[in-house]
Amino acid sequence: MDEAKILQEHISRLNFTEAFCEQSFAMGYHCVGEIIGQEPAHLITQKGFTYAWLAELSSYLSKNGLLYRFQPIPGSNGG
Repeated sequence: MDEAKILQEHISRLNFTEAFCEQSFAMGYHCVGEIIGQEPAHLITQKGFTYAWLAELSSYLSKNGLLYRFQPIPGSNGG
């Protein structure tokens, strides 16, 4: 699957666990692009955030060659 498709596809159609999907929806995210569009520092303040959720996201991004997209925005105070 290409990068754009992964970023725009509904999370439930990707290879995530049901728990990851439920947590993402509860946090207001429906696709990976919405998640990685946030500063990592912001994500950890979200109600429903867990480090297990972050680990699953990071693992998925790494397996798909997209982990580089999950970085603080240059020049921000987020990282």
